[in-house]
Amino acid sequence: MNLITVNKDGFTVSEKVLIDYIESHIDELTDMKIGELAEKTYTSNATIVRLSRKLGFAGFRELKADLIKRNEASKFIDKTVDFSRPIQNDQTAIDVIDSMTSLYRETVNRLCVTLKPSDIQTFGEILNRANRIYIYAIGDTQATADVFINKLLKLNCHAVSAIARSEYVRISSNASQDDCALFISYSGENDIFEKSLPILKKNRCPVLTITAYPESLTAKASDHVIVIPNEESEDRIATFYSQLSFSYILNILYGMLYLKRKK
Repeated sequence: MNLITVNKDGFTVSEKVLIDYIESHIDELTDMKIGELAEKTYTSNATIVRLSRKLGFAGFRELKADLIKRNEASKFIDKTVDFSRPIQNDQTAIDVIDSMTSLYRETVNRLCVTLKPSDIQTFGEILNRANRIYIYAIGDTQATADVFINKLLKLNCHAVSAIARSEYVRISSNASQDDCALFISYSGENDIFEKSLPILKKNRCPVLTITAYPESLTAKASDHVIVIPNEESEDRIATFYSQLSFSYILNILYGMLYLKRKK
């Protein structure tokens, strides 16, 4: 499992060498100092610090601590959890409790391993400086988004549901470069999104997306994307996994905004 999930196109040759080495020697990283890593990769301390900052960390020590945490979390991932159908026929109350506990735990474990602190930092900064936050979410995800909106209002953030009363075209037209649009969608595909995105892009409104499909129309049109592991099938009995994932990430973003707003 890759712990540094990045598109390497924006990195130098030396930085790519560092990423490959760290990925293949993650268990040795605990006791490794920056000078040792530079020596083993034929790079330099400055290159390691630069890579750490590109990945959203203050320096190598912070990067190392995060990678070690992710590596430990990945060891406890249970491959047998059925995220789409965690509850089976003829289960007892205890079985259901165990199944749902496993679902919750494994959802958080997978997100802990795959979430990039740099993405969270970027989302937090954009949301914090936005005059208005327009949130696009459909179906079950709309209910999850409404909880997030209610929390943001308590921080004096001007957050609104962009699809309320089907007025998304008018609401999208009001968005500006000083605002922010946040799309929350497992598939990243919806007619409302398809109609709203061109308007937002024309108004130069920053677009953020949380989705399981990085190749979706919404993700490709976004300025920044947080990708969650794609674990839920169409044959699901409920959107347990996706809503847990969205709620977890939105709570983290709320925490970031709380820290910025309460200073």
